Amino acid sequence: MANNRITIKDIAQKAGVSKGTVDRVLHNRGEVSKESRERIEAVLKEMNYEPNVYASALANNKEFLVIVVIPECVKGDYWSKIENGIIKFSQEMIHFNASVRIFHFDQIDPDSCRKVFDELKTETFDGIIFPPVFSNLSHEFAGYLTARNIPYIYIDSYIEDTNPLSYFGMDSYKSGWLAARLITISLKKDHEIAIFRYSEPEEEVINQIYKRCSGFRHFFEKNNLSPVIHDIIITGRDENADREIISSYLKKERNIRYGIMFNSRIHTIAAYLENSEFSNIRLAGFDVIDSNVHYLKNEMVGFLIAQRPFTQGYFALKVMADHLIFRKTAPLRNLIPIDIIIKENVDSYTSFNPLE
Repeated sequence: MANNRITIKDIAQKAGVSKGTVDRVLHNRGEVSKESRERIEAVLKEMNYEPNVYASALANNKEFLVIVVIPECVKGDYWSKIENGIIKFSQEMIHFNASVRIFHFDQIDPDSCRKVFDELKTETFDGIIFPPVFSNLSHEFAGYLTARNIPYIYIDSYIEDTNPLSYFGMDSYKSGWLAARLITISLKKDHEIAIFRYSEPEEEVINQIYKRCSGFRHFFEKNNLSPVIHDIIITGRDENADREIISSYLKKERNIRYGIMFNSRIHTIAAYLENSEFSNIRLAGFDVIDSNVHYLKNEMVGFLIAQRPFTQGYFALKVMADHLIFRKTAPLRNLIPIDIIIKENVDSYTSFNPLE
């Protein structure tokens, strides 16, 4: 018997009970004898019966609130594309009395993130989606959510030893490994590499950056390669100060021929170097955003590694909605493809997204 044709009457007849008894078992309400429950459950298993969760959700009339926490963003940048994916799917949730509230924080300021997490501890909501940007803060907040049985989904990066409902993003470690492999293709013996990164706050680790950097460095170690790798630490807030830091460092280290940044802001480094004596340094970065694409096309940036942010946002919210409204489960790790974008394929890559 096909599942969509099974009725309560069918189940009741096969189990030898009343329709009311079947209804009480299906909806877990009222008193049912152990013997009747076992007979009904056996029939349900035999008939491969699943309740019509769509109809049940409409009849339930419960209101659901999903919280989304992401870094502050402007149109066209990485996080705005994740937000656009979330907004896109949120429009499909309105028929189920489900809504979304979005909170923002400064992605290089852990205090900003802490304030949002503290505020949410005073709020009531049914599920939450957030990127674990700051490892320690996110680990503590995940523990808070788990203790209160609030489902949460990670986007962009993942933290081990926590219990998320699901994760959407690339394999951060492998993306760093891949970046090293690509640079090695044209790396010569005397060439040195610069990793540009922001100064990290005390007692805090920026999760995504750490994993990508680890994969990058481990590629060289595992393949018995030993290029000199420099860490150039910049503020990320003061353009003039950062320009001076970069210029002073590169004047001392003349063998640096490659530079990489493990977030979406390689365009800031390209802008510093473009009209300088160091414009011959080849750069690589992450995320296909407008500013990065500009420097990809003028060949200041050799390649970008991308992870489809709109898709992350869209499907992370879809999985949360399916869990809350329809009681569906999803794979824990939903790894987004690691895309390699170069000048020759960037236009077709950015112009095709059937979801948007």
